[in-house]
Amino acid sequence: MKTLKLVSIATFLQLFGMNSTTVAQTTNTMQPVFEQYFAVKDALINSDLKSSQSEAKVLVEKLSNVSITNMNKEQLSFWDKNKKEVITLTKSMSTAKNIDDVRKQFSKLSDVFYAMSTPFKFPSTLYLQKCPMYNSGKGATWLSKEQSIRNPYYGQQMLNCGKVLVTIK
Repeated sequence: MKTLKLVSIATFLQLFGMNSTTVAQTTNTMQPVFEQYFAVKDALINSDLKSSQSEAKVLVEKLSNVSITNMNKEQLSFWDKNKKEVITLTKSMSTAKNIDDVRKQFSKLSDVFYAMSTPFKFPSTLYLQKCPMYNSGKGATWLSKEQSIRNPYYGQQMLNCGKVLVTIK
């Protein structure tokens, strides 16, 4: 029975021009980008403008150097539609005049990263979290690798303000 399952999976992957290495590569294509997004988020939690700008600059570099070679059709389609926007948002974060402007762009960037978490699976659990008070009570979301709330929109001022909306496995 195990042999049959392995043959079936191998046959399925072959039909779609993929092997186990390709599957692993497409899954991890964006992992360095996600990791850098988390570095930006952490700098915002600390309300550190210079660090936020610096981490955003590194994110721009990582986004600009994403390889499409091993992307599947869904990933390639997503990347083609969103690459320009995500780089533009990140560049504006890296040159923002104050921490509030970085946070405004981070809010928009977080929406794209949440959408990105579907075609580009992160290897561990992610949490979509929301601060209901940000943006004049309209709220804003962000992704986190930790379930505990650490709010990037208000930092130390309201560190634990928010809740987990979605667990992404």
